[in-house]
Amino acid sequence: MVDVRQDTPRWVVDLLDALSKADNRSRGQLVNEILETWARAEAHKWRLIHRITNGNPGAPDTAGQR
Repeated sequence: MVDVRQDTPRWVVDLLDALSKADNRSRGQLVNEILETWARAEAHKWRLIHRITNGNPGAPDTAGQR
């Protein structure tokens, strides 16, 4: 595990605290769950992009036109 620190708006922290207390878990556990869900979704998108483009994004449609 690594320690992550950042400035976060107060209302976001208040909401995280309320949600974590409602589910009887720590703020850190909730943040980790949120980040893991986001990271898995992003990784899935990038795997699809890589698969569809064969790892080569290619040139724009206007390539070679003048």
